[in-house]
Amino acid sequence: LKNLQNEFIGEFKERIPGLYTHLELMQVDTGMYTTSWFLTCFLYNLTLDVVTVVWDVLLVSNRRPDRFLLAFALAVLRFLEERLLKMNFEEINESLIR
Repeated sequence: LKNLQNEFIGEFKERIPGLYTHLELMQVDTGMYTTSWFLTCFLYNLTLDVVTVVWDVLLVSNRRPDRFLLAFALAVLRFLEERLLKMNFEEINESLIR
């Protein structure tokens, strides 16, 4: 898990630097949300219909599961980027951890 989280941080810094900087300024630790995301493959963070699709792709794709989870996590952040940039610490945590 720690290796995946470290790799995620590097990719996050490189691919979405503005959001990464904002979350750093808001003192949001990536481990606060990625632990749940990666350990449960998003089971508790997305709606059941979305989780079903994510798990289907995860189980039938030829990609390594860790690479898929990393790419999907970055896609989630990219999708939420505009909203997250306008949020404070509490709002960010509520959005990413729920």
